[in-house]
Amino acid sequence: MTKSKTVSLEDLNLSKQCENAYEFQYIAPGRLESGIYISVIGSNAEKVRQLSISEANRVRREAALRKEAEQKGKTSDEFTPIEEDIEYFVRDAANRIVAWRGITQECNAENAQYLCRINSEIRRQVVEASNELSNFTKSK
Repeated sequence: MTKSKTVSLEDLNLSKQCENAYEFQYIAPGRLESGIYISVIGSNAEKVRQLSISEANRVRREAALRKEAEQKGKTSDEFTPIEEDIEYFVRDAANRIVAWRGITQECNAENAQYLCRINSEIRRQVVEASNELSNFTKSK
């Protein structure tokens, strides 16, 4: 009879596993290795989840207020400008960055947001690396 391997509940805690940074090299347009390395936390990390929850609550709150106004007979031409969505995407990506190498400026929240604002390709790669669960759940 084969003995089954068992794991603790903590071994199954994706949020905790996603707190461990994963480093990747930014690949510049043209598939060029850049020498820039960015460390990110996973999309299941508490910090990332909290920002997503906060944004979802904001969107729901605005929708509820519009619906309430419509029920009272008030029409609203309000909408969420695309710039607000882009700014959320910038904050979301920057929130996942915990360190970098190959960039002169210090890695902090302000610089991470600036980086994600000025380079949509870095922003995309940060989110992709963070969303790839296998980057954070590999066996040790």
